[in-house]
Amino acid sequence: MAAEPERVFSRRQLLQHTRGLDRASTERAIDVHIMNLRKKIEADPRRPVRLLTVFGVGYKLTGQPS
Repeated sequence: MAAEPERVFSRRQLLQHTRGLDRASTERAIDVHIMNLRKKIEADPRRPVRLLTVFGVGYKLTGQPS
């Protein structure tokens, strides 16, 4: 995500890049990882400005907030 800011990644794409074809992992596991990342990088994880959800598609990392 950091190499391609502003690009939207689906849960499936993120799962494949992190876990490969591990059948034990689910796409919902990505949501948990995103939540944990937001706790670390966002000033207010409930109102993210850097790691955004694109409804119905996935997630994207934006540039530094202004």
